[in-house]
Amino acid sequence: MKHIGACPTCLRRSWLLSLVAPYIEKAVSGATSSIVPELLRLDNEDLVEAVAPSLGLTLLARVEALPESSLYGDLRTADCWATCRHDSLYPEALREAPDAPWALIARGDKALLSDFQSGDAVTIVGARRATSYGREVARTLAHDLAEAGFTIVSGLAFG
Repeated sequence: MKHIGACPTCLRRSWLLSLVAPYIEKAVSGATSSIVPELLRLDNEDLVEAVAPSLGLTLLARVEALPESSLYGDLRTADCWATCRHDSLYPEALREAPDAPWALIARGDKALLSDFQSGDAVTIVGARRATSYGREVARTLAHDLAEAGFTIVSGLAFG
């Protein structure tokens, strides 16, 4: 069985962030880039109040209603594994970062997380409105870099 050491609280936070990402993007449009980390440091209630006040309670209720079996089942169905700040698999260097993600959800060899600390990792971030050509280039680039032994890191950026 895949390692799913991420706790339900961190997985729910990740789900919430995926739901509010478009609202965060709209809220920070034209603002300095430093506002996004400030928003992401807010607790769930304050975050949804800041970026989607009319939908806040609905979004929070939707995330809180997710049963653990669904949180973990969706990961298994997608052939993914997960770790969070509370799990021993989570990279120590990342755990210490002030803006570290709540959870890492991945596919592939979890032993490659050590590459995150050794510098053999490459981050790929897309465009807000990627074209089919751009998506294909990103897919090809990620594949070729992975074949060359790099760990590919990406996730929940606005793009």
